[in-house]
Amino acid sequence: MKKYIKRIRRLARIAASNDGFTLIELMIVVTIIAILSGVSITIYRNYVQRTKVTAAINQIRQFELPLQTTDRIPTTEEGLSKLVEEGLIKRSGLKDPWGNPYGYKSPGDSGEPYMIWSLGADGKEGGEGYDKDLFSTEIE
Repeated sequence: MKKYIKRIRRLARIAASNDGFTLIELMIVVTIIAILSGVSITIYRNYVQRTKVTAAINQIRQFELPLQTTDRIPTTEEGLSKLVEEGLIKRSGLKDPWGNPYGYKSPGDSGEPYMIWSLGADGKEGGEGYDKDLFSTEIE
């Protein structure tokens, strides 16, 4: 019994001691958490942008199939909405993953029968990285 009482007293002394984290230790932990959060957010944003670029490329490819199988390629004035009227694509597919409308031109600039493009993440002509314009003529 004395053995258990000694053990309980010893545990009580340890629990009552004022040992804890210092301010510097807490600041180091908070800094590490902040760094990990920043890196994680950056990686996530890049992943989302890469996914949107891939989705835009896939949508442009999906427009090409009905254009290649239709009897008559729509004019620039008719645009992609002509494919919606014919029931070949859904109206919701006329906007790129960034919410901007796809561009369409017939005939294309380099002599191809048509050209479809997305202006990228910035919604403006030109750009690099995720802001780069995506053209059907450049997609493999």
